[in-house]
Amino acid sequence: MKIQIIIILVLVFKISLHSQAEKRLNFGKMYEVLGTITDSITNDTLHQVSIEAFNENFEKIKSTRSDFDGVYYFKFCSNRLISGTLLIRVTYPSYKQKIIRYKINSDSVINIKMTYDYDKTITKEKFESFLYFECGTSHHNELQLDELLYEENKTYRHFCSGEEKKYRNLIKDKVNFSEWILIEK
Repeated sequence: MKIQIIIILVLVFKISLHSQAEKRLNFGKMYEVLGTITDSITNDTLHQVSIEAFNENFEKIKSTRSDFDGVYYFKFCSNRLISGTLLIRVTYPSYKQKIIRYKINSDSVINIKMTYDYDKTITKEKFESFLYFECGTSHHNELQLDELLYEENKTYRHFCSGEEKKYRNLIKDKVNFSEWILIEK
């Protein structure tokens, strides 16, 4: 009788250990997600867009930003998901926040189009009243105006031709600023 009880206890203990080991060995798969973030109307790429990935309980999995070409990329373990659903929240200044629900079971390309939020724009009248109200009413704003005039008088040199121009002339000529280097004068 004692031997039967010992055998039963050993079997129960062994089954318990086996089920715990089974739970620990439930490995996931690494998924890669990449895509491009663009404006929904102009199709221009948007850089430095904030991308956050969540599971269905809104527990954060990963966060990243799009690069200069509007491309984003992240990797995560499938164990972090609940029922294979990935939520992606995309935010960018002056654009409507977007949350995408995506069923995922492999590496994926998810291209996202964002919509400009016209409610966040400012009217011309409001802008002009802001300028009138702000300029000259405080010492701080006078310093800002002086700083803007100083910016206008800075000199830039074209990195290839060596030509020098003032900031205001570069603006007037609508040049590509990536070709010009600020020089100290």
